[in-house]
Amino acid sequence: MPDPAGGFAQDLLAAVQTWTEGVNGAITRAMQVQISDTVQRVAELTSSSLRSLHETLSQIAEAMTPMTHDLFSTLAASGWYPDMDMPFAYLDHLVNEFKRDPGRAKLLAMNYYRKQVDSIGAALAGAWPHRSCALEDAFSAHRSQLYYASIPVFLAQAEGIVWERLGVLLYSSKGSRQRILDNVLPGGDPDGLTAAILHPILTATPLNRSQKERSRGSYDLNRHEVLHGHDTTYGTEESSLRTLSHLTFISQVMKHLTEDGVPAQ
Repeated sequence: MPDPAGGFAQDLLAAVQTWTEGVNGAITRAMQVQISDTVQRVAELTSSSLRSLHETLSQIAEAMTPMTHDLFSTLAASGWYPDMDMPFAYLDHLVNEFKRDPGRAKLLAMNYYRKQVDSIGAALAGAWPHRSCALEDAFSAHRSQLYYASIPVFLAQAEGIVWERLGVLLYSSKGSRQRILDNVLPGGDPDGLTAAILHPILTATPLNRSQKERSRGSYDLNRHEVLHGHDTTYGTEESSLRTLSHLTFISQVMKHLTEDGVPAQ
């Protein structure tokens, strides 16, 4: 049975409606550039008035799963994380650029998140008001180009949000990643939409790899290397924007995938 993404279904509908606007606007272009059969299928499903809401949601989830996995996993493998508020057409374009020209894609990602700093800051402060002091200092440091100060706070707040919601250490081990999935999706489909959304958290990526998982001579931005003082050259705008993308993704996922804001411990 397709995974309707559990308690995420209602929020998914709202997200799908927003994304569908972007999808529908992209359909004509999709026919020309052949984005994917999946996109066209999602558009057809969401426009169908003959199916019940539950059935439509389930089939949308099923149709979106492989596409979501591809989009999210490609970004995370490149050291970036998706913004749930990013227009679908732009997200698809960005991922395709990472596949074709990573250098150009990096510039596109930096430009996107550079323009979203203020709106992301406001969203985070609204979502986690008890974290606002730390967040305000981190954003102030980022705007002042004090990236050695902003990056550790962005990373720490992402870890704190997961602990607050799930009682799980985000970066500690492969076992913790499995516990995140078990908490969010107890008894659910590990290959469904929720798991696809969680993929950047559940798999080893350049940012979240443990010391054991990192290869020798790796120079990717990495949370362990930063917070344990091993990396002394991380303080760049690019690195700050990467960790900001990670923090906003964690925030959005934890807000959407934990029922009514109650920790699933």
